[in-house]
Amino acid sequence: MGNPIRLITTALLCGSTLLFTPTPSYGTQLESLPPVTYFASLPKIGQVSLTPDGSKLLILRAVGETYHVTSYEVATKKNRMVMASDPEQFLFNWCHWATNERLVCSIKYYGTLRATQTSRRSVQRYRDGRITFTRLIAADYDGGNVLQLIKSEQSTNRSVVWNPPLQDRVISWIPADSDHILIELNRDARARPSVYRLNINTNELTRVRRHHQSVFRWYADVHGDVRVGLGFRNRKTVFYVIEGKGLRELDITHLLGVYPPEPLGFSVDGKHMYLSSPNGGDRYGILRVSLDDPTQFRSLFTDPDFDVVGGLELHPTTGEPIYIRYKKDNSVHHWFDDELQQKFDAVSRSIPAAVEEIVSADDNFSKFVIKAHGGVSPSFYLYDDAAKQLIQIGRNYPEISNQEIVDLRPVQYTARDGLSIPAYYAVPQQMEGSKSKKLATIVLPHGGPYARDSAAFDYWVQFFLSRGYAVLKPNYRGSAGYGQAFLTAGFNQWGMSMQNDVIDGLDWMIKQGITDPDRVCIVGGSYGGYVALVAAYKTPERFRCAVSFAGITDISMTNTRMLNFDFGALRFGRIQRGDEARANSPLYHVDDISIPLLIVHGDVDRSVMVEQSRDFVAALIKSDKPHRYIEQANGDHHLSIQSHRLELFEAMDTFLSKHLNPDHRPASPL
Repeated sequence: MGNPIRLITTALLCGSTLLFTPTPSYGTQLESLPPVTYFASLPKIGQVSLTPDGSKLLILRAVGETYHVTSYEVATKKNRMVMASDPEQFLFNWCHWATNERLVCSIKYYGTLRATQTSRRSVQRYRDGRITFTRLIAADYDGGNVLQLIKSEQSTNRSVVWNPPLQDRVISWIPADSDHILIELNRDARARPSVYRLNINTNELTRVRRHHQSVFRWYADVHGDVRVGLGFRNRKTVFYVIEGKGLRELDITHLLGVYPPEPLGFSVDGKHMYLSSPNGGDRYGILRVSLDDPTQFRSLFTDPDFDVVGGLELHPTTGEPIYIRYKKDNSVHHWFDDELQQKFDAVSRSIPAAVEEIVSADDNFSKFVIKAHGGVSPSFYLYDDAAKQLIQIGRNYPEISNQEIVDLRPVQYTARDGLSIPAYYAVPQQMEGSKSKKLATIVLPHGGPYARDSAAFDYWVQFFLSRGYAVLKPNYRGSAGYGQAFLTAGFNQWGMSMQNDVIDGLDWMIKQGITDPDRVCIVGGSYGGYVALVAAYKTPERFRCAVSFAGITDISMTNTRMLNFDFGALRFGRIQRGDEARANSPLYHVDDISIPLLIVHGDVDRSVMVEQSRDFVAALIKSDKPHRYIEQANGDHHLSIQSHRLELFEAMDTFLSKHLNPDHRPASPL
C-alpha cells in the first residue's frame, strides 16, 4: 500500500449543516433514557455515490421531513444544494450520476389511477384509489438545468395507450454516451414494457425495442444494447436472447430455481451473462453463462451456507467481475480482483467498525465510498488512494453514542418439528453477561415474508434495547437467503408452521434465561405485523401486547393484490387460499383476541393496502377489543417521512412501557 492511510474525521459539509457531529453518551443508567428522536429520525445520509471520474460526491441528506439532493466537489471541498423535495409534493427515491456533470434522480408521489379492467366489486375496491407514481428528473451537479425526463404531454399521442405510473426503471446508463440512458416504460402496453433511449439533456424519447407479450423485464449491457428479456408464460419462467430485431428463446430450465433468475451483468463482448442460479442445488451462486449455448457455463462462486444473490460489481472497462457483495450474518465481499481486495482490506483496518462494504466507486477504484457499521452507528467514508486519505463523510445516527450500540448475535434454535431456525438476538448493554435478571422482551419478526433479517444495524432494535428490552429477530421458515428448501418450507404456512417458528424462538429465549415469560410483546411491520396479529388470537397467553405497523389482516386480499405486480402470477400458490386463508387471517378471528393492540398504517401504502387495517379496526370496535389505531396521512410502507417515524416510535414507547412495565418506566394510558 505504500504510505500509511490517514484517517480524517473532519466531516464533509452540505450547505451549512454538519453531517457528522460529536456524539455525547446518553448514560448507562436505564433511568436516563435517550430521547425517541435519537432513533426515529431519518438516517442523516440516505445515499452516497461518486462520479465516474471520482471528482464529486452525490449525497442524499436528511433535511427536515425527508431527503434533499446535495453535491460535493472533492478537490475544492465545495458543497451545493442540487434539489430539495417537498413531502406534500414528492420524495426522492434515489439518484445516480449519469455523467461526471449531470445526475438523474427518481422521485415518487401519490395520485389516483382508476382500475377499469375488472367487474368484480371486491377486487375493484382494492385496486381503485391512490397509487405510487415515479418520475425521472435530471439536473447538473450545481443545481442548474433541471428537467423532467418523461414529458407528460406524450401521453396524448394516439400511439400511446397510457401514461405509465412507474417511469424510473433505468436498464443502462450507457457510460460511453453522455447524452442518453436506456429505460423501460409500459407506454404502449399496460402490462408489458418497451425499451426507450432517453436524452437526459433534452428529454427526447425514442423507442428501441417494442414490448413482447411474455417479457416483463429487459436487460441491457453497458453499451446500451438490450441483451435479454425475462418473463413468464403459463406461469413458467421464460428467457429470450436478442438477435437483431427478433428474439430467440433460451432454454435455461437447468438453471432455474424457486424465483426467477435475474441477470447481474454481461461480458463486454456480449457473449456471456452473469446469473444468480442454484444450478440444480439448494443454494444460489454466481454463474457465467453462454448466451449462445446456456449449457456452457461455469460457476464463479457459491457459499455453502447462504444464497449468493445480487451485488455483482463488474469492471466498467474490462467487464470482468471485481467482487460480489452478498449477505451472510452481515454484508460481505467475495473478491475476484486480488489487488483491489488488498487495497480494500488495508482501508478497512483503518476504520473503527466490524463491518465494511463498498457502496460506490469511481471507474478506476482510485476512490471509493465505504459504509461501516458493527459496534458503531452506520458511518460513511471516502477513500482517496492517491492521497492515502480516509475521510469520514458522516454518521447516520449521530446522537447515538457508539458506546451504547449493541450488535445482534446470530443463533440457531430447533423448531418443534426439528427444523433448525436461524435468528438474531440482543440484550441491553447494561445486562450483558448478567443472568441475575430476566428481561422484558420484544419479539420482532421481519416482513416479506420471503426476505430475511441479519445482524446489520437496525434502528428499531437499538430503540428497544435503549428501553431495557431484549430483542429476538427470528428468520422463520420461508425466509430467503438460506437455500431453496428452507424458503419453500414456508409456502402455504402463513400463520401455521411459520408462526410456530416464531413462538419456538421465544421459548428458546426463555430457556436461555434471557426472557421473563410474563413480560413479552410482539412487534412487526408488513408480514411481521401479520405475525403479531396472529399471535394476538392464536397464542395470546404468551404475550402482553402486540404492535402491527402496516400489517396484513386478510390473506385473500393479499392474494388478489399480488396479481397487480410483475411476476405476481409466479408467486401464486405460495400463500393459502379459500378456507385455509380465512382460518389464518386475523380479520376473521377478532373475537379470540385478548391482548391490547397498537395498529399503525399509512393511507398511501401501496404494498399493504390501508384497507387491511381499516377493516380490522372496524371489527375490533364492533367486538369492543382494546386497541389504539393511528392512520398516517400521506404515510407509505417505508416510513419515508420523519414525523411518521417519530409518531410510531412515540406511540410504541408509551404502549410497550405500559404493558411490559419495566421498573424504570411509569405506567401510561393505551
